[in-house]
Amino acid sequence: MSESALRPPPPPELMDGDELSLGETARALEDLRLTNRRLLGYRPVLRSLLPDLADGDCILDLGSGSGDVAAAVVRGGGRRRRSFRVISVDFKLRHLVLGRGRFPDQMRVVASAEALPFAAEAVDWSFSSLFFHHFGSERNRKILREMQRVSRRGATVIDLRRSFLLRSLIRSILRFVVRAGPVASVDGTISVRESWSMKEVRHFARALPGAQLCRRFPFRFALRLPSLLKPLDLEK
Repeated sequence: MSESALRPPPPPELMDGDELSLGETARALEDLRLTNRRLLGYRPVLRSLLPDLADGDCILDLGSGSGDVAAAVVRGGGRRRRSFRVISVDFKLRHLVLGRGRFPDQMRVVASAEALPFAAEAVDWSFSSLFFHHFGSERNRKILREMQRVSRRGATVIDLRRSFLLRSLIRSILRFVVRAGPVASVDGTISVRESWSMKEVRHFARALPGAQLCRRFPFRFALRLPSLLKPLDLEK
């Protein structure tokens, strides 16, 4: 794959725009939470993050939506609740406000992912879940550099990896398993269609010093990056 073949920006999803009503947004965020719970969406995040985290760490959830994924990390996969401090960052104020009632312990910040309002190494670890596929290669480079800049130990991106099986089944899954509303059904279908292949992510990661890439079940990849100032501790 040549440099010119890197991924262009994808089409926007409904929740990226400003046309939805508050009620539609609330329903879509709840559908996302149900999708993560019923389709094992929290599992790849927990497997990717928990080995790197210690009690008391401050973690930044970029593109957080309601904050349900970070809340699952704090719950520790059901083994025991962890004492993490969470900063949820989203560019949509309504996403953060709607999530505050269900997940009140998170600090919430409205910000652009490409210009985070934090000092270098302000948090221990940053992560994003199902956020990477919203952008093309150029913007993702800027976003990942910001994640590395503000993180003392490193950053992790977890997202969908391309699967023809998932693409063929996603409409039925969202309708009959999740019982998702129209917004989540449309956006979920776009997300699966716009997911990156492992080959594309591997090529993208070549330009990122210290990057580590692996597959995660179900239909996910995890891209792990060091802090800009410190290498990853590979023995941890």
